[in-house]
Amino acid sequence: MLRAETRLVPLSREFNFSMLIGSVALIIGVVGSIYWVFGQDIYKQWQLLKLQRRHLEYVRSFNRLMRSAREKNNIKDAEKAIIIWKNYLERLEKKPFATYTTREIIDNMPDDELADALKNMDSIVYGQGRSANMDVYLEVLKTGATRLYRAKRKFVLDSPVA
Repeated sequence: MLRAETRLVPLSREFNFSMLIGSVALIIGVVGSIYWVFGQDIYKQWQLLKLQRRHLEYVRSFNRLMRSAREKNNIKDAEKAIIIWKNYLERLEKKPFATYTTREIIDNMPDDELADALKNMDSIVYGQGRSANMDVYLEVLKTGATRLYRAKRKFVLDSPVA
């Protein structure tokens, strides 16, 4: 006579590779679809975020040095502010402004007010002369950099998404 086996026999668990491959394929498909549809917009927003972050960092550093130069009438801080200004323009415009002379900067950025400010700052820094208008000249440099930042931002915003 046959006896019924009523005990449950434990089965070993086996990994379901087909489920893993299907899940990975689904995730890749969803991410690829999102990138295909929104990739250029995401990239553009990332560029704008980096641009804004760099600009805020520049303004913070430049303002700190400009304030120090004004309050202490410190030429060294004014010189550091000019170096920060040149480095910022270099990153923004992708031109070697840090190695340019005042004449080369003026040739690349035809702006009379900026040219006057740069020439006057050169005479202050290299001539070790004091000037009551040093903060005005530094403010002109900051305004010029902000104008370039806005133009770059507009260029990124207006660039076609293709």
